[in-house]
Amino acid sequence: MASESCTIQMILENLSSTIAVLSEGCSSTSQDLLNAAVDSNFSLSSYWQDFSEISQRVSCHCTKVCLSFMKPPMPQPQELSALLMPLDESTKQILMLVRFLPLACGRELKKCVTTASIALLQSLSRLLQLAEDHNTPALETAYTQLTGQTWGECKAIQSLPCNNVHAVLRALRLELDVVDDAYREITESLEGDGKGWNVLKMPRMDADEDSDTEESDSEAIGWSPEDKLKLDCFVKVAKAVKLLYKRCLEVLDSRTKETNPDVFSDNNRQLWATTDDLRQSTKSLPELLDDLVLSMYPPVNWDVLVKNSHLVMDVCEAALSVLLRRQLATEEHLQSLQFLSTALAHTRRKVDTTAAHG
Repeated sequence: MASESCTIQMILENLSSTIAVLSEGCSSTSQDLLNAAVDSNFSLSSYWQDFSEISQRVSCHCTKVCLSFMKPPMPQPQELSALLMPLDESTKQILMLVRFLPLACGRELKKCVTTASIALLQSLSRLLQLAEDHNTPALETAYTQLTGQTWGECKAIQSLPCNNVHAVLRALRLELDVVDDAYREITESLEGDGKGWNVLKMPRMDADEDSDTEESDSEAIGWSPEDKLKLDCFVKVAKAVKLLYKRCLEVLDSRTKETNPDVFSDNNRQLWATTDDLRQSTKSLPELLDDLVLSMYPPVNWDVLVKNSHLVMDVCEAALSVLLRRQLATEEHLQSLQFLSTALAHTRRKVDTTAAHG
C-alpha cells in the first residue's frame, strides 16, 4: 500500500479519500440490483453474519489506529501502512456487502443498510481526518470520542433490522411517536380556548399574505364553543391516523413471528415487496397530519382545514388498501381493519357535512 518514503499524511490522505469514495458509492447503489438475478441460496442470516463480522473488524482496527496516535511514539509510514491495510480492506468489503444485498429483499431494508454503512464510513473518516490534521498525541480526548462514535456505528450495523418487515416496523414505530405527539397536542389544546397558541410564531400554510391584521389581534382570537363542536370530526381524522399506525404495527408484528422469515422464497419476496408498498403509502402521513393539526388552530380557515383533512384521509385509505392485501392481513386482523375503514368513511361524511354548512 505504501513505500518507506511515504509519509503518514500521504497514507491517511489516500485512505480518507477511499472512504469518501466508498461513502458516495454506498449512496448510489439503490439501482444496482434492480434487474439482477438473485442466487437461490442467498440467506439473510448468512448475510448478517458476514456484515457483523466485518463491522467488528472495523471496530477493532479503528481502536488500533486510535491507540497508535494517542501516545508516542507516532507510527512510522511503513508501520502505519501495515496498520491501515486491513482497515482499508474492511471498508471495501462493507461496500461490497451493500451492493450484494438484493433489492428484492426490500427497499426499506436496503435503505437501512446503506444509511448505516455511510454513517460508519463517515465516522471512521472523521477519525482518520483528525490523525491527518493533527499528527500529535496531544488530542487524546478527541481521539477517544471519535473512536467511540465509530464503535457506536459498528454496533448500529450489528443491530440493523433482520429483514424488510422489521425494517418497515422500525420506521413506522418512529413515525407513530410523531403522530402520537400531534394528536395529543391538539386534544390537549382543545381543553383551552386556543388563544396565544402560536408563541413560537410558526408560519401557517393557510395564512393570508395580504392580511393587515396585527399579530397581537390574531393571538387574541380563540375557539368559540361552536368552533370546538365543528372541530370534533377533524380531531377524529387525526385519531384515525393514530389507529392506522397501530393496526399497521399489529399486522407487521404478526408477520415477524412466521417461520423462516429470512429465507429468500417467493412468498417472502412478495411479503417484502408489499411491506415496501405499505411504507411508501404512509410516508407522507406525519407531515400531512402536522399540517392538519396546525390548520385547526384559531383563526380557523375552514376551507383549508377541510382540504387538509381530505388529504390525510386519502392517504389513510390508500394505506388501508395495502394493509388488507393477503400478503399482510390475516383473518384475525380483518375485523379491526374493516372497522377502521368504516370509521374513516363515516368521518369523511362528517367532514363534508361540516364543509357544506360552513
